[in-house]
Amino acid sequence: MRIVCVCEDEPSANCVTSGLIRDHEIPLLIIPDYSAPRPVEVWKKSAKTKPVAKVINTFFFSLFPRKAVRSKVREEIQRRGAGELDLANTGTEFKKIPTHEINSKSTAELIAAHHPDVLFVCGAPILRRRIFTIPRYGAVNFHYGYSPKYKGQHSLLWAYNRRDHESLGGTFLKIDKGVDTGSPISFIYPQVLKTDSLEVIEAKLAVLAREHVSQAVIAAASDDPSTVAMSDDNNSPRKHFMIRFADYGPIVHMAYYFQLLQNKLPTRNSVLREEQVDIV
Repeated sequence: MRIVCVCEDEPSANCVTSGLIRDHEIPLLIIPDYSAPRPVEVWKKSAKTKPVAKVINTFFFSLFPRKAVRSKVREEIQRRGAGELDLANTGTEFKKIPTHEINSKSTAELIAAHHPDVLFVCGAPILRRRIFTIPRYGAVNFHYGYSPKYKGQHSLLWAYNRRDHESLGGTFLKIDKGVDTGSPISFIYPQVLKTDSLEVIEAKLAVLAREHVSQAVIAAASDDPSTVAMSDDNNSPRKHFMIRFADYGPIVHMAYYFQLLQNKLPTRNSVLREEQVDIV
């Protein structure tokens, strides 16, 4: 099976994608370049929603030690001996593309030229139909969070702050025109201890997803696509959370660190949730 990957250059995303590189032919690996400068018209379009919150959060995240977080996730993954985290050294054709050009005509032509059976995505901008309909069997996304309950960015943080430990997991799902609204293929949940930080949970989830990513992609390529019958409780709009960049900020992160501090008090190493894999 020929698989084109769109993978964010982060340790957890690289860990998951390395499972595909191990098991399948990957003729092309696209890395979204989030650091590339964006044209003025792109800034104007993205600034329409909660502009003040976006400015505040952009300033806050510039101060937030993301490098230290990334290093901790990488160390935790490597401690578990899971995969090649520098995908540039895997021998696969490697292409870095600015995020605002991921849905461009030139990117669509680049992907189509490799005749993929499946497009696999882990940490990428929202894809348009011209991209995710190119592969023969469509596109599969690995979402860090339980979808459809938590959709959007960094859902694990939201579930953690809400003490929703049953949702501290990930979802393999088909990509459609919505945001994390496609048909789920499987749900995976790492074991979470009371003292685990989000970095540790993310690393555990990445290692578990690496072992099941091939199974999810093969299921997506089935002639009989999986469908999911959600309960009325999960279908209720009140139970869904769409998380955007503008929803983040200092208060959310302060709540997380307060919650983490609480979890480190009296009872150590109690289990918040057991490891589980649900194939839909």
